[in-house]
Amino acid sequence: MQAKRAAYLVLATALLATPLPAAARAGEISWGRPGVSIDTYSADATACVNKAVNLDITDTEAVQRLIQASRALATIETNMDILSHARMRDGYRPDRQFEAIKSLQQTTLDACLAERGYRQFRLTDAQLRQLRRLEQGSAERRAFLHRLAPDPEVLRRQALDHPPLQPTQG
Repeated sequence: MQAKRAAYLVLATALLATPLPAAARAGEISWGRPGVSIDTYSADATACVNKAVNLDITDTEAVQRLIQASRALATIETNMDILSHARMRDGYRPDRQFEAIKSLQQTTLDACLAERGYRQFRLTDAQLRQLRRLEQGSAERRAFLHRLAPDPEVLRRQALDHPPLQPTQG
């Protein structure tokens, strides 16, 4: 269950702050589907987030390396060896392992939305300014994004050029 708790933390961080590939910075893109109702939009988002959060990451290389790092760290802390701590950090690169997990969860989330017929689109500068005035997680923010999501013209004009990646881990 510890891996699942880590997954929740990783996904929450990814959804709020993970930079996207060079094509877009975090927060600059959203998802839409022509004609989608607010109820379906919300239900699909919830289902896809749950799929990404509940992804079994136990056997991934990243989690295995984090477990190894945790064990090594426990040994090092017992001996109070600061130089060994630095070597362990450099050897296991926990930051890279967390990035790999976040990437896997983001890919799972993206693939789930794409399977449901959603497409990514880039927010305009004006849309971004308006979005930034709305509190994260608020009903107003969701309603604002939903006003854009079902609009075929927004989806056509602001579509991203690349399809979302398919998940590599099931």
